[in-house]
Order: sequence, then structure tokens, then C-alpha cells
Amino acid sequence: MSVKIALSCKKLAVAETTGYQPPDPYAILFAADSRGNWEEVSRTETLQNSRDPDFDVALACTFVFERPQRLKAVVLSRSKKNGGDLSLGEAEFTLRELVTARGNRLQLPLQDGALDASCTLIVLDSSDLNSDFVARLEVQEVPLSSPGSSQVFLRAVREGRGGAEKPVMQTKALASGGRLAWAVEAGVRELCDGDFGAPLKLEVWEAVSGRCSLVGAARTDLRSLASADSAHLQLSAQGKEAGEIALGAASVRRRLSFLDYMAGGCEIQCMVAIDFSGGNPPTNDPASCHFAGKRTSPPSLWAHANIAPVPVESEAACPDGQSASVYERAMAAFGAIMQFYDPLRSFPLWGFGGQGKQTCYALNGQAFQPEVKGLRGLLRTYRKALHRATFTGPALFAPVVTAARDLVEQLSLVQHRYFLLVILTTSVGDDLEEFKASLMHAAGELALSVVVVGIGSADFGPLEAAVMSKGGSEATPSRGGGKAPNGRAMVRTSLDTRNMTQFTTLSPESAAEYDAVAQRLLSRLPSQFMEYFHKRGIIPKTFSSDLVQQTKAHIARARSNEQ
Repeated sequence: MSVKIALSCKKLAVAETTGYQPPDPYAILFAADSRGNWEEVSRTETLQNSRDPDFDVALACTFVFERPQRLKAVVLSRSKKNGGDLSLGEAEFTLRELVTARGNRLQLPLQDGALDASCTLIVLDSSDLNSDFVARLEVQEVPLSSPGSSQVFLRAVREGRGGAEKPVMQTKALASGGRLAWAVEAGVRELCDGDFGAPLKLEVWEAVSGRCSLVGAARTDLRSLASADSAHLQLSAQGKEAGEIALGAASVRRRLSFLDYMAGGCEIQCMVAIDFSGGNPPTNDPASCHFAGKRTSPPSLWAHANIAPVPVESEAACPDGQSASVYERAMAAFGAIMQFYDPLRSFPLWGFGGQGKQTCYALNGQAFQPEVKGLRGLLRTYRKALHRATFTGPALFAPVVTAARDLVEQLSLVQHRYFLLVILTTSVGDDLEEFKASLMHAAGELALSVVVVGIGSADFGPLEAAVMSKGGSEATPSRGGGKAPNGRAMVRTSLDTRNMTQFTTLSPESAAEYDAVAQRLLSRLPSQFMEYFHKRGIIPKTFSSDLVQQTKAHIARARSNEQ
């Protein structure tokens, strides 16, 4: 997602022999590459004689959910003499910190700058203004040439470069014997490339016995539709009038983005489940993914998990002198990313297998409060549980989904939370049909995404097939008699086929594989989040005054661009 960052500063000054003078400031945004080197990505304009600049030119960059993205804003002053430009200070931050801050706003001191000098950064969301807006059209009545025996649909077409026409929207087909009415939404950019006065053609089509024919077409534009309470457009076909199409009021609104939800106080909590089943070798066996050997060098777990910018998390995870196990490294790779999207940084943590009749249990021993505090707490709780673990019993995944479901239902009473369940396993599973049904049930009702990571060289084909199965009556019984594995009635909803499950394998021998797997799986989480919230009609619980003002400014600029 492309974003623009508005930058303003306070109390800038340049030391001169005659005292502190107002500078001619400008700012440059740098991004750290994979080797830690800083590269320029954007810069503002230069202002004259300004101690408190509010730059008009925003700093542009790309937000990637699954990466830390270290950024640095450097503020400089144009030299009023022949010397080089002067540094007024700099501020380092991560883009994740900025987009998860309330109101997408950070206020930071300028290091190495004047006393009390500071800068404020505000995300202005998409770098493409017109992609932020969506138009809603209501079609109330259309004429027909073959009433009662056809399928009817509406299509919008806009002119491209050189006069070429491009279809940009098409409604679903309705039987002509019933009421023909549509309420459709499309992006302003798709409809008219952001030009509200650009010609837009609405076409009515009929399909009879599989053959489509044009009933008629009418020309209009989005400005005319949005400014009238209703409209009757004259249709024509082959130079002759073909009746009228009746439209209700059209509206244009700002489309909410993932960053809007983050700024509005929405949260994402990560839940983790670890395999303690009988398929695991003992912890003292180097072949076990629970094995933690003696450390012969400084711990690299935290550096690997990109935790360096968070001082409280930068201590060794294994105080007993052991290096991190495969499971610890996998947990750290996911937790290092997800901790920023939960203000409490809490992780519900379960084990499955290894506890006799208990097939899924909280590793902190508190069945009704399985959350542990922070990434450090996640790893330490796992290590303590490992000391008393016995690897026995089958690998049952369905009870894990049930435990997650129970917690999600409890915590999602406030609608503005989303959840991610990460299952780490070396087992193919002993309840794949029940597991598949549990996943389908969760996809239909819950604000939950599930990722399953198969670790090692086992044949995970059957597990992958269960995880990636989408919809269908075999996994989701129809309304009226189906039961979920926990005994609850299963209800089919419009979200049954939502793509909320993912599977991948992880090779524990490759150190780079942990981050790569976590980033690959988490890259799809924002789209899953947005699909769930949009289909449920959930909007952010709060909007800061800054965000409201930004939205008003966006709309004002959009209107001025029309003229």
C-alpha cells in the first residue's frame, strides 16, 4: 500500500554569530535496506525563514504489513551562504509504529537538533487520491424488449485514451420477470479516472437463450449523477430512442483502508499453538524441533526476529545458556511482526498432545486466560512448559480451532478486533476431517485467520489439502442439521468461502527461512482483515480529529480537481 506522510516541525533554528536565526528547511525521508544502509525515498519542498514548517509536499513510501521498515526523517536547512546545507536534526521510527499509532500520528524529538526541536508525522493514507473514493449508483427501473423471458444486466463504460471504450463495471444478471433494481459500488478511479466530469456511458443488456443484445445506452457523468436526487436518462440504440432508465441518488464516499482501521483503534491479536504430540522426539534429541542445544555464541534469536528496535525485548530469550529451538525461532518470527498490532502485546499460547486426555491446553496453566505478556513471555512460557512436557498422544488440530473459537467469541464482543491463529507442527494430523470442518465453521462466523506451518520433511500433503479446502457441502453442512466438532450447530454464511486459511512448510535448517515463511504468510492478513470487516459492515470504532480533517482535505482537493 502506497502512503504519504505529512511532516511538520517545531522550534527549528540555525546558530549564527548574531544568534539563532530562522532556517530555510526541507526534509528527506530515508529507508533502511536489508543491510541497514540508508537510501533516500522522498523529500519535501524548501520553505523560507520558517521555525515551525508545515510542509505541503508529503513524503511518499510503501507500507508493507509484514516487514519492520525502518525509516528516518532528516530535516535540513538550505545554506544562506556558500557552505553546505545544515542539519537541523533527525528522527528514526518504523512505519509499523506510525500506522498503528492512534490517529496514524507520531510526535518525535529531533535528535542532534536545537533544544526542544521536534517533528510530527501523520499518515495521509493512499498516495493516489482518487483510489480513496467509491461511487454508489442505484438503478431503479429499466425498459425491456423481451419482458419475462430474459436475463438483464447493466454495464458502465468509460472512454479511454484515443476514444477507445473500456467496460469498468457490470452488475449481476436478473430475471426480467421480477423487479429490476441494482445498487452497485465502484471505485472513482475505475469509473472515470478521477475526473468527475468525464463521459460515462451506461448500457442495458438482455440475454435471451444465451445471446446478449444491447437494449440501449445513455451518456452521463459522475458529477451530474452525484448532484441530482434522481435522474431519468434517455436510452438510445442504433440511433433510435429505446426508453428511459431511472436512477436514484448517486453518492461518493471515501473508501476505508487498512490504515484507517488501524488509526481508528482496531487491533489484531496473534494466537499460537505448538505440537507436543507423540510424533516429537525427546527434547534432548537434536532431531527434535523442541531441542535447544548449548549456546556457543551470543544469542542471535532477537536479531533474527528483528526485535533490535525494542529495547525491552532485546535480552536473550534463553537465560539457561541454551540456544533457541526450532519452535522458538518460528514463534519469534511471527511474534516479532504481530506484537505491534496488539496494544497489550499479549499472545494466547496453547499446546496440543502430550497431556493425556487433554488434547489442547494453555501452556501457562490457566485454561480461561491463556494469554502471556509480550514476545519474551511467549518464549519463556513455552520453555517452562517444555521442562515438564511428555510427548504422547495423537496430533489433534480440531480442538485447537475450538479453543481459539471460544476465545475469539469471548474477546470479540467488541467488534473491532481480529485474530490470527498460528499452528506450528511436525505432525500430519490424526483428525483431518474434523479439522477441515472446524476451519470451515470458523471461516463462516469468526474474525479469524488461520495459518498452519508444517515443520520438517514429513509428507504434509493431506494436511495441506485439509487446510486449503474451500467451502462446499462436505465441509460445511447446510442450515438445519449440521454440527461443528464442538457440538454447535453449523450455519452457512456468505463468508464460508473467504480465504482465511493458509498452509506452508518450513525447513528448519535454513536460518533465513523463518522470516521468509512468516512474511509470506502474513502478507495476506490485511486483505483478509478488510474482507471480513467490509462484509460485516464494521467501521473503525474511533476516528481522531486529525483523520477527520485529513478526510475533509482529501474531499476538498477532489472537488477542486473537478473544476
